[in-house]
Amino acid sequence: MMSGRGRIGRRGLANGGSGMKDGQWLGVHLKSDGAVSAAAAISLAREAEAHGFHGVTLNEDVGHDAFALLGAMAGATSQIAIGSAIANVYCRSALQLAMAAATVDELSNGRCVLGLSVGHHPWNDRYHGIAIEPPLPRLREYLNFIRVALTGKEFTFDGRIFSGVRGRLGVPLLREDLPIFVGGDRAGMLALSAELADGSIMNVVPASYVANFAAEHYFATARSFGRSSDDLDLVAIVTCVVDENRERAIASARRTFVGRLRSNPAKVMALRSGVHSEELQLRVAQLAEGEFDRVVEEISEEIVTDTIAAGTKEEVQAHLDRFYLAGCTRVLVAPFPRTPETIMATIHALAPTIPSTAASAAGVTL
Repeated sequence: MMSGRGRIGRRGLANGGSGMKDGQWLGVHLKSDGAVSAAAAISLAREAEAHGFHGVTLNEDVGHDAFALLGAMAGATSQIAIGSAIANVYCRSALQLAMAAATVDELSNGRCVLGLSVGHHPWNDRYHGIAIEPPLPRLREYLNFIRVALTGKEFTFDGRIFSGVRGRLGVPLLREDLPIFVGGDRAGMLALSAELADGSIMNVVPASYVANFAAEHYFATARSFGRSSDDLDLVAIVTCVVDENRERAIASARRTFVGRLRSNPAKVMALRSGVHSEELQLRVAQLAEGEFDRVVEEISEEIVTDTIAAGTKEEVQAHLDRFYLAGCTRVLVAPFPRTPETIMATIHALAPTIPSTAASAAGVTL
């Protein structure tokens, strides 16, 4: 099964694209939080394909159903990889996830990548009413179950969550090795992914964390299980604020970063291994006092742009290069602010290839 930009196999679409640097796989990440309509998301997937991006992923938030929308995206495109980044294993049974992935793979003619993880507060508990039990054992069981279900053969399964299972997936499978990625950036999640999955997806991490810890830990762990690094992918989702007005881009990035610092200060500081720790501790204390606008104004640009790619398109492209140099094999750009117009502009600015006018304009409605 071939596409115009490479062979579709275990790792999805191969590297390529006439506008890309050698070996650089670039995709677009969309967030399903209601900011983008279903129709706009489908149009944006078509536009990403027309501009040479290798994949488009959709997260699972409290907006549209991820797999319903991925199926619609699959039908509206022909080459680009289609994937979840991520689907929450607390919200569906393992068999449901296997059925969903197989369905999207059929609709896309073998272009689906299944990204899984465990969610967090407030999605699991506040929105779904599901207790956040120890996540790693649960995710391990899901990975083992889904992997055997997606062979298409009759199987049995006895685990802590799912027991006494005997069945066969009743979906025509195009392949027995549909790629499964795991979302997570901490040591345990990276190790589980290196052992059992085909790739690992990190979100909102600085390039320095990838270079100083994540890449070596992930690939070294894979080798300890007898796995080849050539068969695995390390993916970073990078928030991008592209604007030829650099001051405006940095101002937007500041508010975005400080919002994340306020919502999860422990993670932001943990991913920096002591770098900028004194300033971050000060900013967290100021946020606790309700001084959000002051922190936005005073926080150093260096801290903000270590995580968020902000500035002109040349500056953002240079920032993305840092993730490849740090050890990532794939990068997903997450445009911000999350409006259809901003996402479209980001796709055009960072396009790996420049399509014909007809191809770019075909069916694109926001």
